[in-house]
Amino acid sequence: MLHLCSGDMGLQAFRQAGLPGEALPWRDSPAVGPWNPDPDLRARLRAQFWGLSPETTAFREEEEVLQSLKRAGSVVLWFSAEPWDQLAQLWVLARLAREREWEIRQFTRPVRLRDRVPVPNLPTAAAVTGAAVAVSGAAMLAWRYNQRRGTV
Repeated sequence: MLHLCSGDMGLQAFRQAGLPGEALPWRDSPAVGPWNPDPDLRARLRAQFWGLSPETTAFREEEEVLQSLKRAGSVVLWFSAEPWDQLAQLWVLARLAREREWEIRQFTRPVRLRDRVPVPNLPTAAAVTGAAVAVSGAAMLAWRYNQRRGTV
């Protein structure tokens, strides 16, 4: 099982939670700056936007992560409800759907995240981002993972 975590803080929280499986970070989002589905063009556009060289390892790492997701038997995505994370997650899902040839469905009504992922009524669950991920993220990740598996 391969887990994809939002950023390095999400990866750190995942590791502290002691959950099973390999975890990789996702460090970019189409929420800010230019974006293109072509990996080479995207690397050039993102590099120019961020003031980096297109040869920067971050752009190669992104493609390596996507290839790892493609090869993985099962994948768990750990992203928050914030626009940055949601757009990153949509990008990853779109790429996986295309490469794994998943059936694409269109919804006739909006689907809210809270309709799909139950969130406990806890103060720490209200903000599982930024510093909150570092402070309470590990325990929350473990709790949510075990809840989904039916062991809580």
